[in-house]
Amino acid sequence: MPTNDDAIIEKIKSTYKNIAATIGSIAVFVLIMCAFTLGSLADSEHASFIWIQVTIAIVMILTLIAMKRIAFFLTRLWLGNRKRYKDAMSSLRVADMGRD
Repeated sequence: MPTNDDAIIEKIKSTYKNIAATIGSIAVFVLIMCAFTLGSLADSEHASFIWIQVTIAIVMILTLIAMKRIAFFLTRLWLGNRKRYKDAMSSLRVADMGRD
């Protein structure tokens, strides 16, 4: 039978996984949109838009690389100040989120 601490840690991990999935989905969607619109931007007369799109694509790739840390930071913001989760969040690290 799970204890209260186990239930709290499972809730934190569940929130972390949901945030990571949301970040990943948004970043991949933006990258796909960049890939589909690159051809039309290359043919247009506004070359500055290509550089904006390349910059956005680089930021999304870096977001995917650092997704675990970003998701953990957002989880700490979301749950860290609530009394119920404060003690558990203070002892958790990013590496602990992947462990089951």
